[in-house]
Amino acid sequence: MARARRQTVMLLDTPAAGPPGFSTGAAPGPRLPGGLARLRDGALLRRLGNDPRWTVLAASPALRRTPCSPAGQGAALARLLRDIRPGPVLVVDPRIPGIDRRHIAEAFAALGRSDAVLGPTPGGGYWLIGLARARCPAPPALFRDVRWLSRHTLGDTLAGLQGHRVTFVSPLEEPARPCAVPEARAPRQPALRLVVT
Repeated sequence: MARARRQTVMLLDTPAAGPPGFSTGAAPGPRLPGGLARLRDGALLRRLGNDPRWTVLAASPALRRTPCSPAGQGAALARLLRDIRPGPVLVVDPRIPGIDRRHIAEAFAALGRSDAVLGPTPGGGYWLIGLARARCPAPPALFRDVRWLSRHTLGDTLAGLQGHRVTFVSPLEEPARPCAVPEARAPRQPALRLVVT
């Protein structure tokens, strides 16, 4: 039987302001203007796309229409991991600088010996989550009651993976916050959409 295809899902910024839609937990950094965000996301897609070891996936319109709320984003991520075609899958937050093909290869290698993989960030979030999906599409409790965009995001996500073998891959730094902007006036995080290459 042919080996299931490895799949990578990119969560890319939209220029529209609003709360996070499909954030994987990184602390909100400085918001880029729409044009710069598209350039950044396009550069990441070029770095990671067109690699014979994996496929970059599209999302369904239903996922893009999911309400941008904590409950909505957790439910949408869980549905994404359940509904895409069989095989190992990674979900990547492109706001984290420095992601390249070696990080994706490391994560897929880890899924060969684990049920799930997480790429942590120092602030308590993560830049990547992946599931082998060998036993089940996604654990039923995954993303339930996750406190997104906080120092609890990683721990809350791990709670939903209880009883599963989890491997951590290389940590990456979150985007720097501008020191001159007070917390109360920090730019809002853009909503997210899923795209295909």
